[in-house]
Amino acid sequence: MDKLNIALNFLEEVNKLGYEAYLIGGSTRDHLLGRPINDIDITTNMPILKVNEIFGRDYKLTNRFLGTKITYAGIELEITAFRRELSYKDHRHPVVVLANSLKEDLARRDFTINAIAMDRNKRIYDKYHGINDLSAKVIKTIGRPTRRFNEDALRILRACYFSIKLDFRIEPKTMAGIRKKLHLLKNLQTLTILTELIKIFKLKNKEMFRLFKRIKLTKHLPYLKTLFYNLEKNNYYPESLVELIYLISYFNGSLLDVNIKKEYKRRITKALALKKTSYSFAEILRLLEKGEVDV
Repeated sequence: MDKLNIALNFLEEVNKLGYEAYLIGGSTRDHLLGRPINDIDITTNMPILKVNEIFGRDYKLTNRFLGTKITYAGIELEITAFRRELSYKDHRHPVVVLANSLKEDLARRDFTINAIAMDRNKRIYDKYHGINDLSAKVIKTIGRPTRRFNEDALRILRACYFSIKLDFRIEPKTMAGIRKKLHLLKNLQTLTILTELIKIFKLKNKEMFRLFKRIKLTKHLPYLKTLFYNLEKNNYYPESLVELIYLISYFNGSLLDVNIKKEYKRRITKALALKKTSYSFAEILRLLEKGEVDV
């Protein structure tokens, strides 16, 4: 049985217990696009502690009342309770409380294409017209873009990620909101930004560099400017966070100040010594590809 049908069986079991449960986010989006489903995301009004009590023989509690990951019929399900967000701290972290309905839960989500829910019978709940945006191949925020990006600045990079991954355009109002709120990325931890960038680099699509130029990403994150230039020129895409930190450090001339394990810092510092040798950047890229640089 495939992932989708296993997930639908889980929804049916929850329904039989008297609760609502829906596939949400990437699960529904990718199903509607005819793409392989990777992660299974479910939202429900079943208390999370009860989910673990009944289904969680193997579970990882992500939040005591709001989220859990369980293994069900051999696959991992990420389950969250219906929730709403009262406010945001530091343009990133929400103050979250339980919600009473799917309607409230959908309203807190980032983009219309990620706010499509599906029940056990494959009935679709699409309050924000995400299916229309899937058909039009556009990335659009729920509500005012400036408000959404002001709440969580990382959504700017998430919009880029979905645009590159799905080959969708960012609709004009959302793009204007990105440009207006781009400066808020400076409030985020560097490691948070780099972790999101690695997801984009793993797509290995040169269009990302054109998009970064369009939104003028390096204007507010100048430590990425020379990196992007050389990666685009050499058609190279870092595949790990450590490798990305090394390459940024290479161009900055010193180890990027981020909170990583001491072992990673040692390995990056060791690799940086190559810059003092006769190796060109292109040669170092070849060494990275061959696994001959210790990062």
